Amino acid sequence: EMLTQEQREKFVNGIFKNDETYFYIFLTSLNNAKTWRDAQPYLRDLFEMNKLDILSPDVVEFTDAMQARYQPESKKAE
Repeated sequence: EMLTQEQREKFVNGIFKNDETYFYIFLTSLNNAKTWRDAQPYLRDLFEMNKLDILSPDVVEFTDAMQARYQPESKKAE
C-alpha cells in the first residue's frame, strides 16, 4: 500500500470531508489514468469540487503521494 494509515486518515478527513467511501471511489477512478499527466485532471476536479486550497499542506502531500503512484522514481525529498 502506497499510503500509510495516518496519511489515509489525514486525507479522508482533510480532502474527502470525512467520507472514506468517496476517498476509495476517487482512488479507484484514478486507476483509469495511466500516466501522471492523465491523472492531473482528476486531482484538479477533486480540488475544485471541494474548494480546496492547492497550497495547503494536506493537498500538497496528497498530490505528491498521487504523483509517486505514477513516478515512483521521482519521489520528492523534503
